Amino acid sequence: MDFTNMVKLDYFTMKPNLKTFGVVVLFVVGFWLMSTSIALLLLNCAWYVALISTNIFSVEEKNGLKRLYGMLPLRTRDIILGRYVFVVLSYVVATSVVLGLSFVVPGREPITLDGAFLSLSGSLLVFVAIVGAQMPFFFRLGYNKGRFYAIVPFFAVMGLAAIPSLMGHTLALFNWAINNQTMAALLTLALSMTILTLSYVASLLLYEGQR
Repeated sequence: MDFTNMVKLDYFTMKPNLKTFGVVVLFVVGFWLMSTSIALLLLNCAWYVALISTNIFSVEEKNGLKRLYGMLPLRTRDIILGRYVFVVLSYVVATSVVLGLSFVVPGREPITLDGAFLSLSGSLLVFVAIVGAQMPFFFRLGYNKGRFYAIVPFFAVMGLAAIPSLMGHTLALFNWAINNQTMAALLTLALSMTILTLSYVASLLLYEGQR
């Protein structure tokens, strides 16, 4: 068995709870009718999917599924990689629905290809930053204990963002991204892949140490 079987196992584990993703449809229609920009729409989608996609750890802990994983012919790396693929696929599916509805539901703001690309890459970065910070804690400590430590990086980021001397640099970076949308999108995608890779390696080391 390889990581694709772990993805399938996570899917069937979460299948009774997948109805929560249906809220994305109402979410998109509601915000789009309020003329929310595509960037803000995808950003909120990233937050929402990041919060609900990691519920797989809660279901796993509640039902003692780690014992099941230990009985299956799955390598540790396949368990970790399969979980990451499942979580990322949850984001891909939800974002695809959001983008599809964005072109169907009438809005006031025209959508350009470069703007959509930059908004999508920015949304992915937000999603990856959240799950990338959380998942190593969940793999090591479990959901109930890990969710407390998983919020520490976000408070650290919020604290840094509140420093007045950094606000000017943030605004300058934002203005550069608006004026160089394609380059900014590519750099953001590269950063997202880097964060995801480092998170995977950290989860693998922590999970193997636990076992």
